[in-house]
Amino acid sequence: MTTDGPHFSTVLDEYVLHRPVGGPGIMRDQLAHLSRCASASNTEICIRPLCVGAHASPGGAFRIFRLPKPFPVLAYVPTPADAIYVEGDPADRLELKYDRIRHHTLSPDDSLKLIAAVAQSLADA
Repeated sequence: MTTDGPHFSTVLDEYVLHRPVGGPGIMRDQLAHLSRCASASNTEICIRPLCVGAHASPGGAFRIFRLPKPFPVLAYVPTPADAIYVEGDPADRLELKYDRIRHHTLSPDDSLKLIAAVAQSLADA
């Protein structure tokens, strides 16, 4: 990602760092790529630790798009059959939900350290 591009912020559950996909080599490569992405100045990746209980979005993922004025905040909620796009109060509620989820994550720096530690454990295996 470039520094002049849009800002990207995401929360990942820690389990995605540990779930084996494609073997240790591929996992190390994926974690290295995630670290590079997280190091970009316009990217924030925060890990939600395994020790945290249920979160504010048990129904699944959603995305929030904040565009320059005069455009409203837009939220996207995928469904098995389609997707729902909302703005106004429903989008505002999803922003609050994201803030509640984000409140229970590691900081971006601590998240990077955890990603590096998991990658190192794969290298040592």
